[in-house]
Amino acid sequence: MADFDNLDELKALKARGVIDDAQYDQIKSKIAQRIIRGRREGAYAKSGVIYILLAFFLGTIGIHNLYAGYAKRGWTQAILTITSPLFAFLPLLLTAAWAWGELFVVNKSADGVFFKGSKVVICGLRILSIIVFVWMWQNADLVTES
Repeated sequence: MADFDNLDELKALKARGVIDDAQYDQIKSKIAQRIIRGRREGAYAKSGVIYILLAFFLGTIGIHNLYAGYAKRGWTQAILTITSPLFAFLPLLLTAAWAWGELFVVNKSADGVFFKGSKVVICGLRILSIIVFVWMWQNADLVTES
């Protein structure tokens, strides 16, 4: 809405003779491009909630990165996870830590558009994932006594 207000102010400046026709057309073009870019980004934005859920549940196989358009990252994670039995499951630990980090850091898709969705919900899911991870870690039987 602010861009349309700016357009009204621009028309008023032209009417008062503060700016000439060339300046008016140039500024009007910039405002129109900003409006179109904002609408396009909103139409193509990926959901932040879906990204976080995919990263939490399927992060080691890179589905969240494929969803966000990071194809190289996604396929790298998938290949590392698939080949992890050949290397004592160490690549699986690497991809799990990698996906866990992306869950907290990544806020944009590969084309630079911010994820859509409520920032409060996205932040809440990130906090909830920490709580779930800590709870799972505390309740895991990592070492059994013989």
